Amino acid sequence: RTDLDGDLNIGIFLDPYWRKNVTTQLGAVALLGGRPHVAHPPEVGYIDALPIVEHGDLAWETFVGLQASMDLNMNVTLSECHPMMPMEAYAMGVPCLMSRTSDLFAENDELYDLTTVDRADEPAAVANAAQRLLDDRDRVVPMAQRELTRIDERAAQAWHAFTDPVTDVRDP
Repeated sequence: RTDLDGDLNIGIFLDPYWRKNVTTQLGAVALLGGRPHVAHPPEVGYIDALPIVEHGDLAWETFVGLQASMDLNMNVTLSECHPMMPMEAYAMGVPCLMSRTSDLFAENDELYDLTTVDRADEPAAVANAAQRLLDDRDRVVPMAQRELTRIDERAAQAWHAFTDPVTDVRDP
């Protein structure tokens, strides 16, 4: 973990190009009055007034520690379907808002509703969904962790079924 001050620290650790929707998420953080943390900010002049903290490219161990230090992480992209970053964030006890392109918690209607935003290209909608997630984090994070455990167990079962040797049951 990285020691951060008492501000609302929000991680948006995505490449700054259109499908990753970083500028919209920065707008949402501005509406929330938070401090956005990014790897690299998008090159858009009108965001220069935001208190963006740029971290650059980090080794995985450093990145996960930084991600664990956030109050909230955002992965509200226009293209992710089963993103690793939200799984890491929830495993470390940090909520992460996603877009409805993600299927991560799609099998749990309540959790899916609480952890995603349907209007990913609207800063106000992203900010409202983020605030709802922050307000309910003490309930949502353990729910997400239980769901991740279930997903991991199911993945392990599928992997073992795929890799276990097949017994030939034909008569000799």
